[in-house]
Amino acid sequence: MIELLNGMSSSDTSRRQQATKMYKTAKESNPQELIITLMKVVGCDQAQQADKKSALVYLRQLLNKDQADSFSFGKIAEQSRQEVASGLLIFFEKEQDVKVQGSIGAAITALAEYVCNEEDPRGWLVQGQTTGWPTLIPTMLRLSNCQVNANPASCAVALKVLRELISVMKGEIIRQQQPIGQVLQAGMSCPDLGVKTATSLFVVEMVEYLDKKDWAPLAQTVPVLIAICKELAQSNKTSDLEEIFQAFVSVASIEPDFFKSSMEKHFEPAKFMSDCVKSAEADAGIRNLALEWMASYATKKPKWLVKTCPQFGQTALESCMALMLEIEDGEAELKEWAERMDDEEGEEDSDELYRNGEECLDRIVEALVFENVSGALFALIGNFTAQNSWKAVHAALAAIKQTVEYVEEKTHMMEMAKLLMAHVNHAHPRVRYTALHAIGQLRMTKHQPFRRNATHKLCPCL
Repeated sequence: MIELLNGMSSSDTSRRQQATKMYKTAKESNPQELIITLMKVVGCDQAQQADKKSALVYLRQLLNKDQADSFSFGKIAEQSRQEVASGLLIFFEKEQDVKVQGSIGAAITALAEYVCNEEDPRGWLVQGQTTGWPTLIPTMLRLSNCQVNANPASCAVALKVLRELISVMKGEIIRQQQPIGQVLQAGMSCPDLGVKTATSLFVVEMVEYLDKKDWAPLAQTVPVLIAICKELAQSNKTSDLEEIFQAFVSVASIEPDFFKSSMEKHFEPAKFMSDCVKSAEADAGIRNLALEWMASYATKKPKWLVKTCPQFGQTALESCMALMLEIEDGEAELKEWAERMDDEEGEEDSDELYRNGEECLDRIVEALVFENVSGALFALIGNFTAQNSWKAVHAALAAIKQTVEYVEEKTHMMEMAKLLMAHVNHAHPRVRYTALHAIGQLRMTKHQPFRRNATHKLCPCL
């Protein structure tokens, strides 16, 4: 079998085609023997990592009901189904290679989608119980508990499997709340950051998939999750932190109430997100995701934020402006900017942090309503235009350009117009360009009296 697997990945076309044909024939003529043979490769102590992972790729395809051309588990005998399921759990527990263990976990998840389908129990391994694979969740809970499993890497992999099972076994996850609570408590207090990360992702995934009444007790974990994020940041675990931030963004869009209690009591995660955005040393991806969380949350809970967390507007705008300072500098960069001014795609590819800050500023001001944040916005614009840095002035004018469409007061518009006109002759080309661009936006305002009164002043600048 190992020779056949190697043949299907061979660079020799003839050998690869022959091996592929043999595999296809085996799958069609005797899928049960093929699955059992692949299982033997996975369980073989002498097999190399690459061989096991290759066998698991094909095994997963045979167990995955969503891959119609490959799915064969439903064709094998009942006893063999039981042996495959129990064998996978045994292999998962005894496997010392984390990468192979992860691949076994992926095969388990694929099989669970068929044998644990809560809407269609026909594929269940055991009928008449609350789930079609009764030993699956208890086994994963035991292996994911760092007070039981002394191998932190193995705990993290087991937690990942549990996380991927939530959408498939929602009902069973709810029924197992007590042991899951023990796993969460152990994982969050574990000294290993990998386990803490996996536990955090498990929590957030449950919030995303479970009903509010079922995830509500998890809201109290938000301060702990933030503490874990801070620990990851201090340890430069960028990839893990980014994964948690991505999950936070997703939850902010689906179940924003998860963060309400922590926001009201501790102003978290907003404070930590803002700190990440403002940190010039932080990874660009982390800064972008942190600001995206703030913009997403503002969009979902605008009225509540204005009423309960009035400081959010100031904090969010400061964060946007911090990213809007991140633009390329130097003669070479200025020349490149001038050359791509007419290339919309090229413009989008440059100054990513700046553009994200600009876009999020627009979204946040629109969500919170201009009148609720105008004081903070004008204070920031005044502060930035007073600085000697052309980048700061540029950010201030860009803020006007992004938010002028939400301005209703004529006096506010006039102040913006004066500020823009004062910079149309600025020494730096990018500042001049942004001032003129913003003036163009100002002339498009829906405020008709302002347009009539200001046109004769603004037109000469254009």
